[in-house]
Amino acid sequence: PSAASAAAASVASEAFDSILYVQKIEELERQNAGLEQDLELLRSSEQCLQADSKEKEELISFLMRTMRSTEREEAEASRPRPGAGSRLLGLLSGRRDRSQALRNLEELEKVAEEALLDNMRLRKDLRTLAEEFGKAVALKPSTE
Repeated sequence: PSAASAAAASVASEAFDSILYVQKIEELERQNAGLEQDLELLRSSEQCLQADSKEKEELISFLMRTMRSTEREEAEASRPRPGAGSRLLGLLSGRRDRSQALRNLEELEKVAEEALLDNMRLRKDLRTLAEEFGKAVALKPSTE
């Protein structure tokens, strides 16, 4: 009877160990799936950041081209023209162009400042995500 009960206890112990092992594998697989989702989130965040950055660069480029175009028009408008009437018209036109150029410059500065603040916020968010991902990876036990 004692040999049979020892064998039964050994079998029960092995079965219990097997169940624990299977549970641990399932837990690790769930953690791995969570980490893969985090990684996918980071990748899509990176793509969004790159697209946002590209859009802002294009907007700034457009505003800079507009400023250059306005400056050229202003230079042409300030050139002396024949006749007193046309010269006065040119000066008035030049004043209007200057005020438009000033508005464009203010708008460009505002957009650039907003882009800078957005980029700083997005970098902070990305850094936070990377830190959280790093913590999750560090907590993940090695499956080797």
